[in-house]
Amino acid sequence: MAQASKAGEQGGGLGMHVGRRLREVALLLLVAVAVYLILSLITFSPGDPGWSFTGSRDHVTNAGGPVGAWFADVFLYLFGVLAILFPVMVGLSGWLIYKERNPDDSVNIHLVAIRWIGFLVTLAAGSALFAMQMGDAGTLPAGAGGILGRFLQGALVAVFNFAGSTLLLLALLLAGFTLFTGISWFTVMDSIGGALLRLYRGSLDLKDRLDDWRRSRQARRQRSEAVRTEKKKTEKRKPVRIEPSVKVVEPSQRAEKERQAPLFEPTAMEGGLPPLALLEPAKSSGKGYSKEALE
Repeated sequence: MAQASKAGEQGGGLGMHVGRRLREVALLLLVAVAVYLILSLITFSPGDPGWSFTGSRDHVTNAGGPVGAWFADVFLYLFGVLAILFPVMVGLSGWLIYKERNPDDSVNIHLVAIRWIGFLVTLAAGSALFAMQMGDAGTLPAGAGGILGRFLQGALVAVFNFAGSTLLLLALLLAGFTLFTGISWFTVMDSIGGALLRLYRGSLDLKDRLDDWRRSRQARRQRSEAVRTEKKKTEKRKPVRIEPSVKVVEPSQRAEKERQAPLFEPTAMEGGLPPLALLEPAKSSGKGYSKEALE
């Protein structure tokens, strides 16, 4: 029993390993096919040999060769502009096979089926809308909506009229796109609303910053003008000359009274000339002795 259980575990591990490698191979092949189909569609030429036109095989301008020319002609004839969704769905299927797995590591067939149903609904609704709104589209074999779009347009307009058909097809297109891609429109609306709210707040913040910058710039300009004006006034003004103030000290009356005049005239020194004041007449002092005092 133990050996059988061990052998079963080894076999299960080998199966999971092989399954992963097969999913990787499927992803690579489907992505390569999708790229080839996209190249064939975008290089479509009405002059290439195809289902709706017979031409020379020696002059094929399609990047996918004669096979790509036939594929592009058929799908553009059937689905119009939205034929480009087919290679996108092929590549998405490869990614789903590789990434979306059940808990037992098997391919989630139900999810792949839901994606294909959404793809077909999107393709049908989109083709009808293109046929109603655009009609013929230049070099496309059967117009913008292809044969499928023309058929659905005629059937729906006969029952719901143009406005009702447009509304119904838009609803089907949105529903099919949700099943096709797994994108929730409510999540998209929330994301758009959040982005708009952030943009609004950012614009308010930017406005406040610009206002602050303008005010600071105006304040700097006013300060520089005030400095220039004051500088001009300073240059025109004469420099102030500070003179030293000499304070004359007047002698007090007491000092005048106490000052003693010389009692004797200065005499010349020995060996010198007498002073010239001796030549002047004597001044009367108005004082003297009376006769009585002398007697």
